[in-house]
Amino acid sequence: MGHLSYRGLQRFSNAVLKLYDSPEPERIHERMIESVAALLIGDWVSWHVVDPITNAHRLFCNVEMPASAALQNRLQEVVFQNPIVPYVMNGGAKVAGDVREIISPYDLVSKREFQRTDLYNDVLREIGMTEHLVTLVPAGLVDLGPNPHRLDVLASSLFPAVHRRGHFRQDERELLKLLRPHLMKAYQAAHFQLRLRGNGVTVTDPRALMVYGLTQREVEVLHWMREGKTDKEIAVILGISFRTVNLHVAAILRKLGVETRLGAVLKTFGKA
Repeated sequence: MGHLSYRGLQRFSNAVLKLYDSPEPERIHERMIESVAALLIGDWVSWHVVDPITNAHRLFCNVEMPASAALQNRLQEVVFQNPIVPYVMNGGAKVAGDVREIISPYDLVSKREFQRTDLYNDVLREIGMTEHLVTLVPAGLVDLGPNPHRLDVLASSLFPAVHRRGHFRQDERELLKLLRPHLMKAYQAAHFQLRLRGNGVTVTDPRALMVYGLTQREVEVLHWMREGKTDKEIAVILGISFRTVNLHVAAILRKLGVETRLGAVLKTFGKA
């Protein structure tokens, strides 16, 4: 990939920050949609969960879907005509030795073939969303229950998608590819927090640790440590030098009375 433009870097930084703008792990689907929407221009952004065992499909999006019950029912009937869905459910076909991380339907089938499907003609063309770009997130803990905050352990596949009328440029594909590891880490961190809660562990907001004498910047660094970011990643996110992050981490460990980053994170989460 070439160098990011200043505007591209701004969008990327804003997208990463939106992933972590709330300490509530229950809002992970909403935050991931907001993050992708901040990165790429689209008419709407959706988050799909598909279960290859039961053929279940669930959709979250950042706009209201058309109120027509018939249209929504039709979408559920034909969603598997989208070549991305079977591609994801089959684990992602190998292409030149690599799994495709960023795909559109036209990467898998010809434009003519996709435009002949009932999905395209009965749903996508009806709502004016004829192009979409998807990034893949590995299978894991997902929500397929009636309660949007209930988690089930399923062998499911997840993919955020950006929908619009116009074509996606190569630089937009590259930006989404850059965001993908952050989406994965945020998703894993949210579910880790929810699993801790399920086991009776109290999850403490890092801001509560200011009683240990942490500065605001150290609290910010601690937050990103808790999210699994490396010092280099924290430096990019906060716009400070790698060396400065090292100094903040050392101060955090000293003030918390621990010897390792893991010890700091465990103290942040509290005790069972």
